[in-house]
Amino acid sequence: MEIGVVLPNGAPAVDGPTLLDWATRIENRGFESVGVIGRIAYPTHEEMVTLAAVAGATTRVRLLTSTVVAPLRDPILLAKQAASIDRLSGGRLVLGLSAGMRADDFVVTGTNFSDRGRRFDRMLETMHALWRGEPPGEGSREACPPPVAGRIPIYFGALTPSPKIVRRIARWGDGFIAVGSPVMVAPMVDAIHAAWNARGREGKIRLVGASYFALGHHAVASEAERNVIDYYSDFFPQLGNAAAAAMIRTPEAARRTLQIFEDAGFDEFNFSAAAADPDQVDRLADAVL
Repeated sequence: MEIGVVLPNGAPAVDGPTLLDWATRIENRGFESVGVIGRIAYPTHEEMVTLAAVAGATTRVRLLTSTVVAPLRDPILLAKQAASIDRLSGGRLVLGLSAGMRADDFVVTGTNFSDRGRRFDRMLETMHALWRGEPPGEGSREACPPPVAGRIPIYFGALTPSPKIVRRIARWGDGFIAVGSPVMVAPMVDAIHAAWNARGREGKIRLVGASYFALGHHAVASEAERNVIDYYSDFFPQLGNAAAAAMIRTPEAARRTLQIFEDAGFDEFNFSAAAADPDQVDRLADAVL
């Protein structure tokens, strides 16, 4: 199973050079991917800008947005940004996308929360057309440089196995980023597999697990716990409390978690950082690599 690390780009104490230190350490210690989280109505380092900087600081690791809330954004601009990062990184971008569940992100961007799913589906059609080289409007030129592999892989994040969400993932998805343990997400995974097979798609969708982690010093774990709770406090405090409580805090817990997800058939696991200290990369690598 491949192992990645999600940067603490939402941690209030982190600065730009520290994030790049995280990224280079992640690559140098042998992890497979560098991820970033995303919100609008919160002082995170913006995902696409952060990954563009990470692309310049690294040469090997995959670059993952985990996840961009797509309906907050203009589809032409998002497609162009993604294609640009993909080409600048030599084809290393994986675009993690979701419909979003934070109403405040939609309020501050002047976008509609209630029809986000329908707009998301239209966005996916538009973005793939742009990556194929189709112009965005009659009489216009192409908008996007062509992605290295012709299209950009998409991983979807979602909490509920609604038929519309499952169909979207089965049609456009290359991966599914699960929120919760394998037992918790089993109904969602089963529904995606069934929809995937019904569409006649070859192979299988890539399954990605994730959990917050903070190893070593009590002060680091306390900082991470505060940050996780604060990140979710204004829209889903129960989830924040649960995520903080489930945070991986020891090398033994990190190894045990990996084994649980690998036994459940997952292909990748991302350890999500919530504290600023880049020494966490080395502690994690010593524990699991």
